[in-house]
Amino acid sequence: MYRYKLKIFIISKTEQIQKQLEGIKPRERFEHIFATVDRADNIISEGDIFIVDGDESMLEPIYKCKGTDTWVIFYGSPSSYKNLSEVWPKPLDDEGMSFYFNALLDKIKLKKDYMLASSYLDTLIDNSPDLVWFKDAEGSHVKVNNSFCKAVNKTKEQVEGRGHYYIWDITPEDYSKGEYVCLESEDMVMNAKKTMVFDEIVKTKSGMRQFVTTKSPIFNEKNEIMGTVGWAHDVTELKNVSGEMSLFIENIPYGVIITDVNDIIMNVNTAMETITGTPRDTMIGTKANLRYASLVEAAEDSTGKTVSVIQAYFCGHVKTIEMTKMNFTDVFKKPMGIIRIFRDITAEKELEKQVIKNANTDYLTGLYNRRYCYEYFDTQCKGKPVSILTLDLDNFKGVNDSFGHDKGDEALILTADILRKNFDEELLVRIGGDEFLVIFTCNDAELIEKKSKALSEELNRAFAARKEFAGVSASIGVAVAQHPDNDINEAVKSSDNALYSVKKNHKGGLRIICA
Repeated sequence: MYRYKLKIFIISKTEQIQKQLEGIKPRERFEHIFATVDRADNIISEGDIFIVDGDESMLEPIYKCKGTDTWVIFYGSPSSYKNLSEVWPKPLDDEGMSFYFNALLDKIKLKKDYMLASSYLDTLIDNSPDLVWFKDAEGSHVKVNNSFCKAVNKTKEQVEGRGHYYIWDITPEDYSKGEYVCLESEDMVMNAKKTMVFDEIVKTKSGMRQFVTTKSPIFNEKNEIMGTVGWAHDVTELKNVSGEMSLFIENIPYGVIITDVNDIIMNVNTAMETITGTPRDTMIGTKANLRYASLVEAAEDSTGKTVSVIQAYFCGHVKTIEMTKMNFTDVFKKPMGIIRIFRDITAEKELEKQVIKNANTDYLTGLYNRRYCYEYFDTQCKGKPVSILTLDLDNFKGVNDSFGHDKGDEALILTADILRKNFDEELLVRIGGDEFLVIFTCNDAELIEKKSKALSEELNRAFAARKEFAGVSASIGVAVAQHPDNDINEAVKSSDNALYSVKKNHKGGLRIICA
């Protein structure tokens, strides 16, 4: 990564030393720049290497201008070795000069490489949001990063060289009573001689924290363990959010199933256990292959959510469920799984059906009412041949007057039951009071006449069989459609006219006309 120009000053009366050194190849990523001067006072810039050829008087000016990383070499036999980096014996032939100079270059390169590696390491760990530390085999912290210092609220100078209890402000007694495993995990890593991952609880200045910690042994050149390196990711907030989410999912009144990208169930709440009657342990780890029939399914919206109304067999009963299905992704929009929320709407749907039924049917007989009859005309009968049977009870008022309204209601219920018995495919309507309609969406005159006669005979027999209904009979008027697209209102009017004709001339009779 680096490239370095070594500035080499030689203080000598001759250029012999420079000539000897110029033939020596620089180390990788290095370049040599030589200059030979006869006096140290002639040096006008800071050098990396000063080689003084035998004249100790030249050392003092060099000491005044050299940098902290400067190498001062004395070529000869100095009277004092103080402040010198190296001493090269004099004289040296080309081979000897090469030996000493190469050894110096190796030292300089080693120092530069060490500084580069240290810079790499410091930059890397100090810019990590995770805690990073290096320990020796005895447990002392040799090196830590800024995140570690922030967590313990201490400086690197205070931390490095110290042990666990001081750094984390905890006593051995507190450690033994807590759920801590930090020291034990260090021993486990060194004994196993491999990288290991732990969940660790640590007491910090900001309270108890949960870490996911990775620890690895460090070996020396003899493959002996000299310590450990560890890095810890603080998952306290993540754990808190996860706990809050689990609490929320567990306490919502709807069933929840969470699956992974392969639709394998990862989590189920208690409400889902109640809906399905299946323990969550049985569901977790299995494919989410719920068997159901879709009743209504909404198209997927922009968020990838679909809402379906389904029917499924749970707990021995068919239940109607509103199922909301949502895909969830990570921060990179990569699919992670599916969340399904189940709302049991069985009772709601039954109530809805009952409300609709109440709105469309007669409360006493259970037949359709006038309101639904005209809705049926508008939605189901257009373009079809519609034949109408109108029925009215003769002398019905006498039952109410003589025996009370309860008996009158029985007469109406009896009429409805016989209508249902005789007409299983036609629409049956109680228009009001003692008047009923049968609506045929066909114009088969022979069939309609046969069914109408059978109805008339059975009703009159049933009334005659009960003394409280003596004198009650059924008058029936039928209008059979002549054309496929006959006018419905005209058909109703024609059946009414046929009925009035019967009631006027022969109560308890039947008249069929073509409309």
